[in-house]
Amino acid sequence: MGRLSPLLVAWCAIGSLVGTSAGGSYMVKTERLLTDPGLVRGESHLRRRLEGHTAGDEPTVLGGSLYWSGNFSVGASRDLRLLLDTGSADCVLNPGVYKPSDLARTYNGSREFSGGYEGVTRLGFGFEIINGTVETDVVSAGGLTFDAQAIGNISHFHYIDAPRYPYASFAAKRADGLIGFSPRGGSAFTPESPSWFFNLANHGLLSEKRFGVISGTSGNGLFTIGTLARRFINGSLYAAADSGEFGEFTVQGDLTVDGQIFAANQTLIMDYGESNIQPPVHLAERLFATLGWQTHTRLQNNLGTPVTTVLAYFDCDKPPTIGFSFPAQSQLKPGEKAKNFDISPAVWDVYRHRRDRTNCTSIIGGTNAYASVAGNAWILGQPFFAGHYVDFDISEEPHTVSFGDLIDPSMSGLTD
Repeated sequence: MGRLSPLLVAWCAIGSLVGTSAGGSYMVKTERLLTDPGLVRGESHLRRRLEGHTAGDEPTVLGGSLYWSGNFSVGASRDLRLLLDTGSADCVLNPGVYKPSDLARTYNGSREFSGGYEGVTRLGFGFEIINGTVETDVVSAGGLTFDAQAIGNISHFHYIDAPRYPYASFAAKRADGLIGFSPRGGSAFTPESPSWFFNLANHGLLSEKRFGVISGTSGNGLFTIGTLARRFINGSLYAAADSGEFGEFTVQGDLTVDGQIFAANQTLIMDYGESNIQPPVHLAERLFATLGWQTHTRLQNNLGTPVTTVLAYFDCDKPPTIGFSFPAQSQLKPGEKAKNFDISPAVWDVYRHRRDRTNCTSIIGGTNAYASVAGNAWILGQPFFAGHYVDFDISEEPHTVSFGDLIDPSMSGLTD
């Protein structure tokens, strides 16, 4: 069949989505959810490797305030707002959301699943365990359809190191579930299931084996699938090789402060489904000390293993200039120059304190929660993505993650 032209559809206005086309591409208009002042939901499959925990029996929803959502169709359920995540592979839906289509089938494996999720609190920490059943059914966005995608139908959930979610019914109206784009792992199902994106790519249903994240600082953005949307990019893209460590999109980059390298050759896990940025504790402490910020260290035993978290506070009117440079020093070729990408000043005041509006909690918070499985790797969450174009290309090995500036970092002029 012929190549589909890239589509641009409002995330709240997609109707019936059917049909599969070879050589397809699609742009999902996205919106940042900034509605809930309480808890949010994030996910990283690294958490699943910490064993010895069982789920509780309270009903739950996936939703929240610091994540990006796009519109999808799953089974016979239309117009679903699904949170977008590069740190996991599964499509999972809130209780009561999933309606099977005529293509629904029993999953070829364990019918039940249990998954661990990190990033429950507004600051991006805390944990949860979810339970549910697995089916296979059709998942669509625009003209892109895969009719045998594994789907998790959530039934129960349990918080660890976080209060009970106080806005469940409201959050259910804002997000219906989550869809992961992780490359090599991140599935809670047994056996593991490829992500929807990887199924599309592996079955020749995409024009190009890539997807892109465009996160405007105004809260508008695009998730491009099967295409590189060059018209939004200002200048060149700067590529970093994906090592595939930890089963995630993992690259090397240099941490910068005021445009100068502060710590070279850092391992960065690109996790769009995480609400903050998490360096290892020792580097967070060094960074905060250099900036002269006040810090608070918490020691908790939330999963049977001591976990240290380091938070920092700064003057909201004086956001720092912190970024990451690509390619990393260790990966530069002769004559090649790296490009620095600063965290947008627009995202630093997310955690403005209620009692003291001049004081903000940093979107960077140190943790050793992943030390046993990810060593000194960073979790680079959605604050870094804001104002940038990030392209994930799996057409060749090694996969690449490329970074570029947006012509309009706010994406405020985005129209349907």
